[in-house]
Amino acid sequence: MQQDKIKLLLIVGTSRQDSNSLKASEFVKGIVETKYADTFEIKMATPSDFDLPLDGRGGEFSDPKYSELVGWSDAYFIVAPEYNHGYSGSLKRLLDSEYDDYKNKPVAIAGVSSGPIGGARMIESLIDVTHQLGMITLFDKVYFSSVHEIFGESEVDPQWHQRVEKVLDSLSKWARVLKNNRQELL
Repeated sequence: MQQDKIKLLLIVGTSRQDSNSLKASEFVKGIVETKYADTFEIKMATPSDFDLPLDGRGGEFSDPKYSELVGWSDAYFIVAPEYNHGYSGSLKRLLDSEYDDYKNKPVAIAGVSSGPIGGARMIESLIDVTHQLGMITLFDKVYFSSVHEIFGESEVDPQWHQRVEKVLDSLSKWARVLKNNRQELL
């Protein structure tokens, strides 16, 4: 019996153009599209794709395009840089623009940094937010440390494929369980 594909929203956690987080996100997306094409249907979003006023002017806190993506999704994969031991303000604003449709959906997190710990402090900070939004945060994470070396001139080391695949395997299992039981959990 063939199961429906899991609808995966890959969220790039920065608005910066040509960022290393975008390179890491494209890397994850490439793995999904090649190795997990039968498992996931993937869409990618960045905070700059949406009109999210910082002050909620006119009572508008969300962008209908983002609301639709969040409602469509069965699971999330956030790839975000570490900025001063935290995540970007644009990611926070994007995540805060929704609430109910995140509940009881799994989220994988990958940190990106130019230093040796791969965004670990950002991930630690982001976990509290994803929990508060009702997401089920996966135990396994990806830490893209010294990111400029990973996505430099040469081919990406196979260890990075294995790390992302481990997280995607876990994400697919959690997404199926939660998708099939979401209504009972609400």
